[in-house]
Amino acid sequence: TPIAKSWPKQWVKTVSDAESRLGKRICGARTQSGTPCELASKHSSGRCRFHGGFDLTGAPEGNRNAMLHGLYSRRLQICGDHCPVWKSCPCAGPDVMNQAPEKRPTCPYEQIEVNAAVNRDEPSI
Repeated sequence: TPIAKSWPKQWVKTVSDAESRLGKRICGARTQSGTPCELASKHSSGRCRFHGGFDLTGAPEGNRNAMLHGLYSRRLQICGDHCPVWKSCPCAGPDVMNQAPEKRPTCPYEQIEVNAAVNRDEPSI
């Protein structure tokens, strides 16, 4: 897994241990549960489609999320087959459903809605 320069040595060890246990290269981004994201990466960035490998991810321009820290995150749903667009979502897949619910990433479409509300723009999907 590509390692960010900002990762502490303990986190690098945690990611390496998870890769050894799973027998594959993983994303390694820190999830909301505080564990490494165990989804496989097919992107040159080394991250999965939820943590930097999908067009809808990443901080929006003029990111104001820090101003509402914690407020917006309680509303976001995790990805799963309960989602009404699961069958057509480019983020959907068996790899996501094989993750424990607490390790699944948040829905990028809902994240767009929250970012739009924070930035007072119309959602564009």
